[in-house]
Amino acid sequence: MRYPFWLIFSLCVQAGLAQKVTKSEWAAATDAAQFKTFGFFDIDTSGILSPENYIANIEVLKKAVAAELKLRGYTESTQPDVKINMGIVVVEKAQTRETNFVTDRPRYMGQRNYSWKSEEVVVGTYREGTLDFHLIDAATNKMLWWATVTDILPDKQKNMQKTIERGVKKMFGKFPGKG
Repeated sequence: MRYPFWLIFSLCVQAGLAQKVTKSEWAAATDAAQFKTFGFFDIDTSGILSPENYIANIEVLKKAVAAELKLRGYTESTQPDVKINMGIVVVEKAQTRETNFVTDRPRYMGQRNYSWKSEEVVVGTYREGTLDFHLIDAATNKMLWWATVTDILPDKQKNMQKTIERGVKKMFGKFPGKG
């Protein structure tokens, strides 16, 4: 049975764009209710190849995090109870497929002793972004909650805000307390 290209493509995109919260943990013996205010650590942007998009995406990320914390009763402050540290890594990855005898038949090369073997073939590239999020007690400088979320990043900058907001919302789904 042959499936239409658009159906296969949309299923691959939906499967590939699902965020993964790979880690989420609250420090033991910590009461989340004792903290009321939050603020952000400064983010170092030195060494970034495309700083204009990076800085714009950081601002979108900060707004999404602030919105989630405000939903949980926190207020932003210059003298916060908790400070937020975020580390961001973007990696270029290759999508591959394995060759097979049916679709990638050997070609005659002018000699009778040829062989064929299966191998990985690159069919595309994509960018995968990982956000490592730390909520730090400002008084003791100890980590209270940390989470890591990974997602495939869109090719177009106009789609980045939606991806960031969706990832932050999924990450905060694991946050302790109301929300």
